[in-house]
Amino acid sequence: MGSSSDEDEMREAMHTLSSDEMREATHTLFVAMELCTSTLHARLEAEIEKVPVLRYLKELLEGLQFIHEKGVIHGDLSRDNIFLDDHDHIKIGDFGLARNTRDGSIPFGDGLGNMMYRAPELSIDPRLISTKSDMFSLGLVLFELSCPMGTGYERARQFEELKKSGEIPEEKVDEILREIICQVLKKDPQQRPSAAQLLHRYFS
Repeated sequence: MGSSSDEDEMREAMHTLSSDEMREATHTLFVAMELCTSTLHARLEAEIEKVPVLRYLKELLEGLQFIHEKGVIHGDLSRDNIFLDDHDHIKIGDFGLARNTRDGSIPFGDGLGNMMYRAPELSIDPRLISTKSDMFSLGLVLFELSCPMGTGYERARQFEELKKSGEIPEEKVDEILREIICQVLKKDPQQRPSAAQLLHRYFS
């Protein structure tokens, strides 16, 4: 039987896409990833009323805790890069813009992620990217999970309002989710909690 730490790592790794095969040819790296049949984007478009928000949040936090403790910043967390397996469990994927903080934050890919989900410090200086930038993006994803938005325009408008004010009207989101969203949307990245802190505070 494995140790409890091994079991914890396996459980957390469940919420990140695994690579089944890697091979290189003519300076191009090919990665064959685990197949997932849906995305969070598709799920939200289909039936947001039935989305298990707290379970998805817990699985997202477990996935982020896992990659952050490995020294990786995702750098492009959005509803399009969060996948769902056949059992409706979260899988964080698309690490094309990820950074490895253990070798000087050198990007695996060039550029920054989806502007709509981008943390405000990255508009000032992209070199300020950190695990706390991922937490800001998580806050916007969580807001989407909690608050139905009819159109892409409405989503963009509400995201901009959230980024500016950091406040959510009480009638839109329940108290605990509103509390978490407001914490991770702090403009100062140092004031944002880590995935591990949120897991301990709300799910332990």
